[in-house]
Amino acid sequence: MKTGWKRGYKALAVAAAALVVAGGAVAVAGAASHGKAAKTAQRHALKRAVRAGVHAYVSLVRADGSTDSFAVDRGRVTASSPTSLTLVRPDGKTVSVSLASTTIVRGTVTVGRGALVFSRNGAAFRVAAPGPRTMQMPPAAAKSPIVHLQVSFVRADGSTGTVTIDRDR
Repeated sequence: MKTGWKRGYKALAVAAAALVVAGGAVAVAGAASHGKAAKTAQRHALKRAVRAGVHAYVSLVRADGSTDSFAVDRGRVTASSPTSLTLVRPDGKTVSVSLASTTIVRGTVTVGRGALVFSRNGAAFRVAAPGPRTMQMPPAAAKSPIVHLQVSFVRADGSTGTVTIDRDR
């Protein structure tokens, strides 16, 4: 397992945006104004919004025509080994993913603590957990900008939704 994040990797930003949408991005927009107090309010609204989302399926298209899709799950770790990770989401669902030597882990995965898992087809490619960041990764290669984003999400209360965002190329 690798530790650290590749800088510039936009999957984290996209997934965070997905969970923000899932939790209610309106709270963040409502807090938007200038000044230090407003930025603090935005940060707190963002945290509340992210905590409300527990699962998102993200599908995106880049300006160069390439596509990507992945799932994001947030929950409490119930089992961890060098080859797998199981967590229970706040909505009560259990998610198990496989880990490989290429899985990038940020923080320390600990049973009983929270984690955010990014996966494709049941295999985690990134895991974010509390704890010290042990290694800095070199900047990632530049990727084409995202022009289409579709997010299907589940909130902690079990409600679902879908959001689509398109941007000019």
